[in-house]
Amino acid sequence: MNDPTSSVTQRLDALQKRVESACRNAGRDPAEVTLLLATKTIPADRLPEAVRAGQMRFGENRIQEGLAKSVQLANAHPDLAAGVRWEMIGHLQTNKINQALRFVSAIQSVDRLRLVNRLQARLERDRRTRAMLISGVWSDLKKRRILLVDHQNDHNQQKRIRHDRFYP
Repeated sequence: MNDPTSSVTQRLDALQKRVESACRNAGRDPAEVTLLLATKTIPADRLPEAVRAGQMRFGENRIQEGLAKSVQLANAHPDLAAGVRWEMIGHLQTNKINQALRFVSAIQSVDRLRLVNRLQARLERDRRTRAMLISGVWSDLKKRRILLVDHQNDHNQQKRIRHDRFYP
């Protein structure tokens, strides 16, 4: 699986088989699980093969790299890029919200109320509707969503947010 000489397609096939096996062992339907590939340190020229193999969700933890990869994929392969969803999987600084909202469909790393407030203000400014909290997911009509995270410990220097701060 970690053989760097194997093709992206081969590696995705092997990974999908592992996911299906784990789902069977857990009594879950494999169709309930969607693979999100982290593209950190992966060159953009390797993404088209993954898309051709059926991978449509990509996660990036650096805004500049993710934006560059999404633009490069769209310019080189507009037919492939049309169905791709990009997600933010790393810490998002409030000063990078504008860049993030240019290309991501989800932010899985909201870690503080200030960031939520800034995201909501930006969505409202763009008249994308008021963001609403629904089952731990902030959403608007453009399918942008923000998943709240709750890390159990801070010793790994991970950010922490308490969900009860957002509920009445």
